[in-house]
Amino acid sequence: MKDNVVNLFDSDELKHCSYYEMDGIGVAMLDKSVMVLPLNSNEFELTLGQKSKVYKRAELAEFLKVAGMLIDSEDRFLPDVELIGLNYT
Repeated sequence: MKDNVVNLFDSDELKHCSYYEMDGIGVAMLDKSVMVLPLNSNEFELTLGQKSKVYKRAELAEFLKVAGMLIDSEDRFLPDVELIGLNYT
């Protein structure tokens, strides 16, 4: 197992989202209507329902960090599991 991949399926911590691997790429999903799919090391496709748009890593990372702070500034809802990361290279 690579050092940046952790098996999430051994834990019940992720109650509201899911993750699956597709051709070696991890996909994060919220009830299949919201998905984040890495296209390569610098581009990610964000899907909302039937619409999707590609964002650069820096753009999406900044937005998600700010959104996370607005939604859960006290980190009350963070899962107690180590999540999968995508290498920068």
